[in-house]
Amino acid sequence: MQATTAQISHARDTFVLRVAIHKWRSALVRRRERMAQADARAGSHLQKAALVRWQLHLQERRKAAWRADMRVRMQTVRSLRDGALRRDAWARWRQLYQSRLMQQRFAVLLVERCFERSEERGARGRRESWSARGWGVYGVLASSSVRTVIFPGFGMLC
Repeated sequence: MQATTAQISHARDTFVLRVAIHKWRSALVRRRERMAQADARAGSHLQKAALVRWQLHLQERRKAAWRADMRVRMQTVRSLRDGALRRDAWARWRQLYQSRLMQQRFAVLLVERCFERSEERGARGRRESWSARGWGVYGVLASSSVRTVIFPGFGMLC
């Protein structure tokens, strides 16, 4: 009987031990599953946070690139506008300069023509009196611009 009691006791202890180990293993599996789910959620959260940070950084880089591109474009527009203004100013200056030269040339030719006609009429003394008064050879004041011209028979024209 002793052997049966010992066997029963041994069988009961083995059964209790097996049930305890089974509970412990199932609790361990449940705990590991919960930990794996928590790790997965944390990893997903960290991954999402990293993605959001990366997107913000990318957005900032795109904005900075867009700003730099716009600065370059504005500089190009400014330089083109300044170049156009400069070309326009030079064209106006050149036109005014050419116009003034033409006016001077016309005045000189007109005075020369008047002198030739006055010489033909015998007004040689008049030109010599002009030179004595400080007037140039063609009736132009030496101290003024070429626009002040003396036409024979008409007086001084400005």
